[in-house]
Amino acid sequence: MQLGAALSAGTGHLYLYENGVGAINLPYERTPVGIPNSRSVHPRTLLLVSNFIQALTGRQFNIENPCVFQTKAEMCVHPAVQLMARSIPTTFSCDGFPVQRSGLPQCGLCTSCILRRLALENSGLHDADGEGYACDLYNRNQTISPKRLRGLSAMDWQVERLRQALTGDTAWTTLMSEFPELRQTCVALVKQTGDTDEVIQGRLERLYRRHCDEWKNFPPRQWMLPQRKAA
Repeated sequence: MQLGAALSAGTGHLYLYENGVGAINLPYERTPVGIPNSRSVHPRTLLLVSNFIQALTGRQFNIENPCVFQTKAEMCVHPAVQLMARSIPTTFSCDGFPVQRSGLPQCGLCTSCILRRLALENSGLHDADGEGYACDLYNRNQTISPKRLRGLSAMDWQVERLRQALTGDTAWTTLMSEFPELRQTCVALVKQTGDTDEVIQGRLERLYRRHCDEWKNFPPRQWMLPQRKAA
């Protein structure tokens, strides 16, 4: 719909706004089975679609994501979002929307629901979004089976992999060894932005360090999952 509107308007640019963690969407499991892992807003996808539209129309066309180096929490800190805090309950993020329960349209347990709540927690907007979840991770009196906590466990496991990779002087090399998908991400972002490999690598490292820091401040992770012992 957005692409069609942009082409109809005759513009040469389409801007899509998605946080970097969600857009790049690194795998949550060694063997991704059962955890959705969409790449529809991935930098490489946007580059390929841009090239396709250019070939189809014969004119310059670029699809850009200005927020690709920001976490979702950083996007939510924007003054415009803060001013619209009262409207947050009318939005949804759930992979399975709508959940078939009256008044509870979001499951609360998929990775998209969890990333949403992580962002609102770290942007000071948690209190604006306490209802509408079929399963509320903030309800400490609610018993949730380990099987249903698969999304939370997978995100925690991914963050631990990121944290370990980002430790030391060879962070980018280790990060790419752990997540080879980042090589294509970096190549696409260099082509899109015109920045050097080193600049893009540094910005991606910062993105994932920020994500790891935000994850540490996510209360459900602390009381729903077994805590790892300090190294």
